[in-house]
Amino acid sequence: EGRNDRAQAVVSTQSTGGTKSLSEQQQQQQRDRAISLMCRVYVGSIHYDLNEEDLRKAFAPFGPIKGVDLSWDNSNPNKGRTHKGYAFLEYNVPESAQLALDQMNGVMLGGKPLKCARPSME
Repeated sequence: EGRNDRAQAVVSTQSTGGTKSLSEQQQQQQRDRAISLMCRVYVGSIHYDLNEEDLRKAFAPFGPIKGVDLSWDNSNPNKGRTHKGYAFLEYNVPESAQLALDQMNGVMLGGKPLKCARPSME
């Protein structure tokens, strides 16, 4: 029993001035990662004429967007700067991401139907 007590390391937390056990801290980090992932939306089948601002405008009605990460293809210098046809959007709250998923999957944007989904685990 004494070993379990020693294994339960106590870590001081600067934000609250209190203490949290290491397992509580790990659980909080897992919760934070899960919430962060729930705020993200994968958007695929993006027409090549569209850019980050176009995506931001199309997805803004569902809530404030923290960021748009459009994946760029730099492999062919003769082609100029083009994107790979997919992006990740991050909302401030998971509910906005869920609304965007529900409402935007299959919507035509730039002549192509968007594919919206939850991103896979990183």
